[in-house]
Amino acid sequence: MKFQIVCRYIFLACLFVISGCLKDDFNKLSDSTWNPDFSFPIVNSDLDVNDILIQDNSPTQIGINSDDIVEIIYSSNNYSKHAEELLNLPNQNYSFPFSLSTINTNTFNANSAIGTSISETVSTQCTYNLDNQLGALSRLDTTWLKAGKLRIDFNSQVPQNSVITVSIPSLIVNNQPFTEIVLLNNNGSGNTSSFLERNLNNAVLINDASESFAVNYSVQVIRNNGASIPATGQFTSTIQLQNLEFSRISGYFNNFSMPVPNDDTLFLRIFKNIIDATELSFQNPRGILTFKNSTGLPAQANLSSFNGFRIGASIPLVNISSIPNPVNISPMGSFNGPPAQTSFELNGSNGSNIVNTLNAFPKYMLTNASISLNQGTSSSTYNYILDTSKVGVTSEIRLPLDGLTVNLLVVDTVPFEVSTISKDVEKALLRINVTNGFPTDGLLQLYFAKENFNFLGQSTGLTIVDSLYENGAEAVLESGIADNSGLVVTPVQTISDAIITANKWKKLSDASTDKIIVKAKLTTYDLGQLIVKVTEQNRLNIRIGAQLKIRKIF
Repeated sequence: MKFQIVCRYIFLACLFVISGCLKDDFNKLSDSTWNPDFSFPIVNSDLDVNDILIQDNSPTQIGINSDDIVEIIYSSNNYSKHAEELLNLPNQNYSFPFSLSTINTNTFNANSAIGTSISETVSTQCTYNLDNQLGALSRLDTTWLKAGKLRIDFNSQVPQNSVITVSIPSLIVNNQPFTEIVLLNNNGSGNTSSFLERNLNNAVLINDASESFAVNYSVQVIRNNGASIPATGQFTSTIQLQNLEFSRISGYFNNFSMPVPNDDTLFLRIFKNIIDATELSFQNPRGILTFKNSTGLPAQANLSSFNGFRIGASIPLVNISSIPNPVNISPMGSFNGPPAQTSFELNGSNGSNIVNTLNAFPKYMLTNASISLNQGTSSSTYNYILDTSKVGVTSEIRLPLDGLTVNLLVVDTVPFEVSTISKDVEKALLRINVTNGFPTDGLLQLYFAKENFNFLGQSTGLTIVDSLYENGAEAVLESGIADNSGLVVTPVQTISDAIITANKWKKLSDASTDKIIVKAKLTTYDLGQLIVKVTEQNRLNIRIGAQLKIRKIF
């Protein structure tokens, strides 16, 4: 037992050494009637606007407006699918039988000398379009491919050696028109096959005005035996375009649409998850609706509504009459540029009632809008679409912290392992030292808690063991001093003490308490009588130190 006590005193002595930074917090205890054995720090929380208003993994953003006032920003993107998900390039098979002309065939058969050769070029047209998806009025001009394969199979009924040079002038592969040579060697059997395959990554296929491309075959037949070649049915070529994916296409895209989901939901976490607001008022909140278009086609948006919703609440409908209907959205300026966009702001100075809507605490803002592409009526007017093209609307709510705010709940959790200190504590004094640079008065409460873990060692949350103040939160936070404009000019320091009895300390130790939850409830300066402003320079520092009186056992 004595050995354990000595070890505890050694540990506390170490804490005493590192607690010099708290000396000033306890230098006013000369009037105390008790003589503590040890002093050590417990909490040192330095919180700024981001710490107070943003939780881990929260989509909330903090911005600074033109008046240097902090804004809480919520945004939601409601987009169509990407064009590559809505428009598929079809696989195509083309079969083309061809033969030498009658004159060339007869000339070749009439000359039985080994090595005799004859050449001829034949061509075919292959149609490639999107009619099955977009209708007969659509036109596919140029396709920039990011993936795909070309396969060409050849069959020869000519009982001689043949060399075929196949070219597709409007298929650009590796920055060159496609050209390949295929050898069909035959020992007189009259049936020979061969094929070629090429990767079409980063290739470009250019259609002519009739949505087709030419394929040319330059055929040379070389006699290597005495057999004659047939008059017809000499060669067959099968061309396959497989698994094509576009990075960009140009043309006339009749009937192409990119549907946007009808209802987009923007979750305003400030009214639920981040702060517990029993009374809240914003002076200059605003909503921003931005319509975006990353296609090469002009678009039109129709906004039906932008309204707030909370179960059981009557939320004023937002007046959106200042936004034209429909909204015209330009096409992208260039295919490698930013999306075209058109934005509209709803605020208290442009006829909107959005201030009233947001001060009714909606939990959600619901956007109902549709966007259509305007191809025009002339099929000779070509536009482009990217694989990543999409249309949509971004809904944004900006809440500047320049209004009246009552009961904002700030929470911080710090480690405090009671069992590593001592069970033999007669009395503990906690000194709370708060420097408040926010324009808010407030209440403070400390909860002692134990963290729970499952069998995998994963945290399953905290269990509250006890609180510091028996009768609820104490008014120990004093607002920073604000000027007439509501800006804090001088942070204010307050120091207060609280006692933990021996029985409470034992309770905390027996429960293996290992965390302190610091909860500060902030209330607007001067009881909400002054319009205040929160800036990014505002900070709240909470330091808590402990002095212990240890029961000595010998």
